[in-house]
Amino acid sequence: MILSCPACSARFRIDADQLGVAGRKVRCAKCGHVWHATPDQDEEEPAPAADSGAAASGADDDASAETAAASAGEEDLPDEPPPFESFEAMREQMAGERRARSRARAREAVAQKPRRSWLRPLLGWLVLLAVVGGIAGGAWYARYSVVGTFPTAARLYDMAGISISTVAPGLRIQDVQPARQTQGDETLLVVTGRVVNDTDSTQPVPALRVTLKGADGTVLANLRVAAKSAAVPPGGSTAFEARQKNPPAGASEITVRFIRPGA
Repeated sequence: MILSCPACSARFRIDADQLGVAGRKVRCAKCGHVWHATPDQDEEEPAPAADSGAAASGADDDASAETAAASAGEEDLPDEPPPFESFEAMREQMAGERRARSRARAREAVAQKPRRSWLRPLLGWLVLLAVVGGIAGGAWYARYSVVGTFPTAARLYDMAGISISTVAPGLRIQDVQPARQTQGDETLLVVTGRVVNDTDSTQPVPALRVTLKGADGTVLANLRVAAKSAAVPPGGSTAFEARQKNPPAGASEITVRFIRPGA
């Protein structure tokens, strides 16, 4: 009988007894294709050719093809998967396949999920810092107006290390220096200092109170003094000087504060 390869149409001569009744798997010697051949798939043999040499050649080709096709034994073909030994084994394998597919889908979802960009949280922090910086800057530049309008806000500035007078916002007392002088049998305490205008407008200078305190914080004496100038131009300053004859013994601390007008 003659077999024809379904893949490349190559034809081979083979003994039908080699296929058996149910047929068997064969491999094409030309292209390697494997298929299940049965005895009823044989083709009619062509009529003998007039040329005896061609016939002999064809016989030789068929013989070699037969040998090649017959060489494709079942032992060279891949075995079919064996049947399951039990229902439990089949169920376990199916469950394992489902788990594998689930893990594969999870990995694919993670791979396709867009990574969170680090730029978004960074921009959030930058915006927050800009807002906080703007508030802090506004609070600094408007500190005198804030304290002038809301005197209690001076405590918040004090907590931040910024001392602002609630009586004269924008004016600052600095360079306070005490000195003791002797005049005959008397001792003279001289306290000097300056009042500085930190604003961009001329500010009136209220009177000042110089307080002498003991080591335990007890007030020993108060001196009222006026600055040399009644007003200070923007960025300018004016001096003041307070004198106390025979200051109380034990005076170890000196503070200077503005006095509220009318007090």
